[in-house]
Amino acid sequence: TGLTLASSYATNCGNADNEYGLNISNLTGTATISGTTFDNAADDLIHFVNTNTNGNLTVNSSSSFIYPASISASANAAIAIQPNGTSNVTATVQSSTFTNIKSDSIQWGAATAGSNGTSTLNFSNNTITVNTAGRASGYSLSCQESTTGNITIANNNFSGAGGNGVISIDCNDSSLLTGSVSSNT
Repeated sequence: TGLTLASSYATNCGNADNEYGLNISNLTGTATISGTTFDNAADDLIHFVNTNTNGNLTVNSSSSFIYPASISASANAAIAIQPNGTSNVTATVQSSTFTNIKSDSIQWGAATAGSNGTSTLNFSNNTITVNTAGRASGYSLSCQESTTGNITIANNNFSGAGGNGVISIDCNDSSLLTGSVSSNT
């Protein structure tokens, strides 16, 4: 139960789809990532998927997420979080940097039919920078099925980010979303 990753460096991880910088699956307890750099992966830099399992993810202390100029065709998100089934997941991502991320700095949403867990995400005090063409690096939240989401997106600085919107929130089916988006630049 749990994982602590501190002051580490993961670079050029994988060479095909579904190969990640860090793959977390059905974690109970808390994964704490601090002062760690993820520099390039074939897919997501961090891929966090829980199915019918409660768990937490904390990223802080100047962690860094980077995709270089040359990336694989399957490069995707800095952090992808999927709270599937009955999973209750709490994620806090603070005081970190995201540079030239292919799709989203954070990509959050259940990916299985019938999901109905409750998840909380706090994404605050982060710096998101895009200076490479064809990159998005925004924030994408998708509430699906019967999930409940609680979000706080605050005090982030987005520079050059785009895609479907710097902050993209989409709720479908009978999902419920509460929270706040404030003081972002």
